[in-house]
Amino acid sequence: SVMGEEWLGRVVDANLVVDLEKAGNITPCGEAGEYHTLVIGGPIFKKDLEVSTAERIMRDNHWYLDIKSVVYMEKEV
Repeated sequence: SVMGEEWLGRVVDANLVVDLEKAGNITPCGEAGEYHTLVIGGPIFKKDLEVSTAERIMRDNHWYLDIKSVVYMEKEV
């Protein structure tokens, strides 16, 4: 596996980019398929999502965050 379990659920921010650069052989944009993202909130969303239940699994030598349930959250003003 290119990326271990410890990367699952990380927020994509400046700290993540620094850690990706330190890890080596991983493009910070994930353009080589090293990782995928899920947007759970943003200004155009009517409500945000909160992952309430998820399981970390390894399949075919890749780690996945298998999201079991989410809660729709009212936006904070």
